[in-house]
Amino acid sequence: MARARKPHPADVANANVVASAVRFEIALFLGVGRYATDSAETLDEARSKAARLVAMHRNGRRPLIYGVTADGRSGLVTDTPNMEDPMKTYAKKFHAQRAAKAAIPTK
Repeated sequence: MARARKPHPADVANANVVASAVRFEIALFLGVGRYATDSAETLDEARSKAARLVAMHRNGRRPLIYGVTADGRSGLVTDTPNMEDPMKTYAKKFHAQRAAKAAIPTK
């Protein structure tokens, strides 16, 4: 049975900042020194505005959403912390299986 890992103190602090955020800032990197930005009052509104920015600027990048508290502290909003992309996991398995087949000597 796998044990749950204790969260890192920085992750806990970031979650507290995001939970007490009064506004959310969205930033999408467009190129050297250029960003598409927007602001929202709620996290759901920020996510919908982020989707609109992605639709307007199709460059393959994902926007960053930051929660900002009343005293100016900010924390990055993360959806799934420490989770790997499922397609990346599939590719790793596929290449491992292919390497194992290639390692079997043939007569």
